[in-house]
Amino acid sequence: MLNSFNPYGGVNPLIDKVIGNAYEIVKYVARYLREIRYVAENMQYVFAAANGNAHRAKATANSASLSIPLPATVDLALLQAVTVMANVGGGTYYFPGKDTFNFGISGGNVVISIGAVVPALTTAEYTVVATTYLADEG
Repeated sequence: MLNSFNPYGGVNPLIDKVIGNAYEIVKYVARYLREIRYVAENMQYVFAAANGNAHRAKATANSASLSIPLPATVDLALLQAVTVMANVGGGTYYFPGKDTFNFGISGGNVVISIGAVVPALTTAEYTVVATTYLADEG
């Protein structure tokens, strides 16, 4: 065991155990303090990007195909991504795939084609989530 009072004894294991890698973390935070401050001062834009650009629409299928209008708040010029989820009940959800359903966008509608492998999908509730880029507020 090293003598904790010996200035030439090297690293003290007790100190290492108490502070661990805290020094490295503090050094890392200090290095990126400008970026952290920028994000902290602009959190309203972070929240808007996380929440304000996700648009949802729901519809229930009654056949092997379904057309759901995109929400009126979706600007097609700013469309980034669209995903669809099917809820068949009982806590069972399906996502697009070759054995479930496929979808595309046509004329401002999400057009869903349901496969025959899972019959419950023809009566499922479908949720569309469209994500858009934030419009430049400049």
